[in-house]
This record gives sequence, structure tokens and C-alpha cells, in this order.
Amino acid sequence: MKRLLAMVIFALPSPVVFAQAPVEAGAWYMGLQSGLGHINVGNDNADSFGFSWSLGYRFNSGLLAEAGASLQTSDDIFGNGDTYDLKREELLLGYQFRLGDTMRLIPKFGRVNWDLHSRDGALISASEDAQSQDLGKGTANIAELVLEFRINDTLQLGVAYEKLRYRFGESKTTDFSIRFEF
Repeated sequence: MKRLLAMVIFALPSPVVFAQAPVEAGAWYMGLQSGLGHINVGNDNADSFGFSWSLGYRFNSGLLAEAGASLQTSDDIFGNGDTYDLKREELLLGYQFRLGDTMRLIPKFGRVNWDLHSRDGALISASEDAQSQDLGKGTANIAELVLEFRINDTLQLGVAYEKLRYRFGESKTTDFSIRFEF
């Protein structure tokens, strides 16, 4: 989190950021993200795969307002440990810094509602005693940093990083994203 904030703070005074191209008209957008990460629950650290979607609006000023949902899962196919499913609904505000004509740096901050479940066993298991357990629900703050490459007026590709701290532990993800403006 400190590293993310430091990147944003040091990017602000950059002359490249303030060499803004002409103002773009506001636009609605839909985004899809998928990537790899980690879920830490107490002393248990599990690799995970995540998928998320978002719907938002980019104002003329570069300000973004976004809502979305995500699922991060640590499925253990061969049954050596627990599987965690972390579901989230999120509301975010961000700002789009233009780095030339094709690149954008987008820090986003907001709030998430989360729901964590654990399953014993695995997808491929001979035993019938796989149990699902609710590990809790709650809210947390979120910070995300996106580096986006504009392909054309409608399509943007990007890389996003986020790290969240919860009551149960933390989660980290690095995602590849695609965003469609309309």
C-alpha cells in the first residue's frame, strides 16, 4: 500500500503528466479484468485466480466513478488444502493521468463489501465430506493502480495491481484488463 501511494505521489509532479493532450469528452465504459494473486487467511497463504468486471463513467476532467464486482478463488484441485473464495462488490473513484497520447496512469481508491468462504477438500477428491464454511463478511478500503494503453477510441488494454487488508488477512492481485468506452 505504501509503495502504491509513493508511486502516485511521485507521478503527480512529473512534467509528462501535465503535458496533457486536448480534453476528451466524457464517456461510459465497461471493463473486464483477470489475473493471479494471493489470499492470506491467518497463517495460510494460498495462490489465487481472480476475475472482475466494472462499469463506470470518465468525466471530461479525467475523474472516474466506477462500480464493480469480483471473485478471487484459490481452488486446490488435488485436495492438499482448503480452498478460499473471496467475493467483492466495490465502489471506486479515480483520476486518469495522461502519459502522452496512448498511456494512462489511473490510481483508484474506494470501498469494498467482501464475503469470504472456505471449502475443505478439492475439486478432485474421493471423499464426500467437503464442507463449505462462511469465514466472514465486512467492508474494507481499496487502492488500485492501473497502467493503461489506449489502442483506439473504444479499446484500452491495461495492467492493474491491488493489495487489500481485511479482518482475516490480506489479498493481492495483478490483473490484465480490457476496457471498452462507449
